[in-house]
Amino acid sequence: MTESNTLTQRHAAKSTNKEPASESNPDETKKKTATSNEEPPKFDLMKKLGSIGGMVDFSFFRAPAWVDLSLPPGTTSQWELNQGTPDFVSIFTGQAILFSPNLVWIIIAALVYVLAPYDLDTFREHGWTLDWYLQRASLNVFLVMGYYGFWHVVLYWMGMSKRPFATGRVYKWTQVCHNVWYCFLGALQWTGWEMIMLDLYATGRIGYQSDDEILTTGIKGVANFFFCAVFVPFFRETHFFFAHRIIHIRCLYKYIHSLHHRNTDIEPFSGLCMSPSEHLYYYSSIAPSVYWYASPFQFLWNGIHLILSPGAGHSGWEDHWHSDQFHAGHHRYFECNYGTPGTPFDRWFGCFRETMAPQTKKYDGDATECKSQEGSPILTARADAKSTLLGLPSWDQMLYMTVSSLGLPAFVMYVAIHRSDDENNKPFWMQASVAALIVSVGPMVLAAFLSLVTANPPVDSMEKFRNAMLYPFHNEAMFGKFGVGLLVGTLLGIMPMYHFFHSLFVADPNDTVYNQIWGTILS
Repeated sequence: MTESNTLTQRHAAKSTNKEPASESNPDETKKKTATSNEEPPKFDLMKKLGSIGGMVDFSFFRAPAWVDLSLPPGTTSQWELNQGTPDFVSIFTGQAILFSPNLVWIIIAALVYVLAPYDLDTFREHGWTLDWYLQRASLNVFLVMGYYGFWHVVLYWMGMSKRPFATGRVYKWTQVCHNVWYCFLGALQWTGWEMIMLDLYATGRIGYQSDDEILTTGIKGVANFFFCAVFVPFFRETHFFFAHRIIHIRCLYKYIHSLHHRNTDIEPFSGLCMSPSEHLYYYSSIAPSVYWYASPFQFLWNGIHLILSPGAGHSGWEDHWHSDQFHAGHHRYFECNYGTPGTPFDRWFGCFRETMAPQTKKYDGDATECKSQEGSPILTARADAKSTLLGLPSWDQMLYMTVSSLGLPAFVMYVAIHRSDDENNKPFWMQASVAALIVSVGPMVLAAFLSLVTANPPVDSMEKFRNAMLYPFHNEAMFGKFGVGLLVGTLLGIMPMYHFFHSLFVADPNDTVYNQIWGTILS
């Protein structure tokens, strides 16, 4: 699961890159070190303008402003950057969009919304059609491959960046093809989410704010539209931490999330490279559209953010637009930095690792691989031998991938097609509540079951059970960090998916959670 770091702009604006000390003046670095006696920086209009859209001094190919260029790539501490997050003033005044990569993605979303609009009238008349799916899938594949391909080409073929997070990198076509394939599947699945959402809009299962209503209801309509637009990145980063942390529980990680972590030395296409079941939980970030009266643009904007933002953030390089050291550290050490430096959750849960260097002073979790280690701060690329489509998976991986990537979509389509059948004649598993539970929880239940069956060595004690099933959270209390993370992750990641598919499966549109909520509020 992947995420973009877009909520730290005010912190980045307060610092500037420290250049390496010159040989002629070895004290230069010390002179550049900030002290508590320095006056706060004065407002610089040109510098502010130069940071629009997340640029650094009008450039897309410079390191983020907080990076200390005198240190090896990836080793600048992000601890201070994380203090005081989230910046709600920046978020809800729109600055977190204007002065971050969010500006680029919301512009892309607006262009798609205007040039390839959601035609709800046609959808009401014809419903689901293969032609619509293929046309929309073609658009989404074009966006994903074009955006990720751009960053891959300029960084790996044209050499526009000079500071890789890891040295000794060997370019492998097998790894790139592996990542491209699962990005392709991610674009196809997102198209399915779009098709379902349009069905929910068209059949009155979920209400929406029309474009005309935004323009004709005065300040109320505009304010709601603005709030939804600026809320998307904040919710994305909050959802990401908790939904991501859940699938790092060992019994779920092996089958849902490990495919994404085949890339330890990341490249752009690794951003959306996930198993189909992980895509399912990743896309549950569209939750606000399931519950809130919002424009279809908010849903599309959320989706564009989901399918595009992981690209540059998984570049593997430090000195370019939207470079993400924090998440690169997560891929290096696995059990840390589940969120972004723009939110405080990793710090609160003790899994904040401030640097990619082997030594850390801030990590406070139980994963041995994330604690301080001996070694050079200059990192060496790993082979990532599993990032390939060659070879056959194990029987359990084959079973899980078949069920989650083929069986589950077929199940969703079958239940949705027969949603209007007589309730008394439907089998138990086709009841809306049961079917939605199968889709939202089934992949996790199957993953946990297979993890228990294939555990090696066999689980024959409670200690081994906790370690085999719950690592790296095996020492956390149920009524503590583990329980809180599990509860919030369920509320933000699993429950919205349940309600999304329940809304699709119910026979009566009035029985959806949206209509029950708003019917109660407005009655």
